[in-house]
Amino acid sequence: MNRSTQRLSARRVAALLVAGALGFGGALSVARAAADKSDTTFVTKAAASGMLEVQASQVAITRASNPDVRAFAQRMVKDHTTVGDELKTLAGKKGITVPDSLPADERAKVDKLSALEGARFDKAYADEVGVKAHKEAVSLFDKASKDAKDPDIKAFFAHNLPALREHLQMAEQLKPAVK
Repeated sequence: MNRSTQRLSARRVAALLVAGALGFGGALSVARAAADKSDTTFVTKAAASGMLEVQASQVAITRASNPDVRAFAQRMVKDHTTVGDELKTLAGKKGITVPDSLPADERAKVDKLSALEGARFDKAYADEVGVKAHKEAVSLFDKASKDAKDPDIKAFFAHNLPALREHLQMAEQLKPAVK
């Protein structure tokens, strides 16, 4: 093998190494994007869940006939507004856009509740927002606290999970009062 052939072979090897490295780096970027997508999904679902609880609870403050339901609703507005604000701040730092308004299916739940009055409202709110929505939120936060890729996002969900479990327990204790 002469010198020009050796240089050509060395250039080919170098080119292949660079191409391989770029391809590998691209594969890592795709993997990171997929991980970011799952974290984005956790964050956007949590934001929608929190907005549902705040908006439905704002309705409950004015429409509930049971004082325990009103007190629970006031606590939900306070707690979920605080967590929602923290989530928006975290999302902004991570470049994740959270929705400004409820998705249509969640908006329909609030509208359905708004059409009810008295004891029927109290029971529906306790069932749908108190228990069902909190069970879903606990499940989401539990999964995200284990599976989120970003350590800050994972920590956010882990930190807020105990409060959601407390809300669920409060809602379950509220149910007998609104039968």
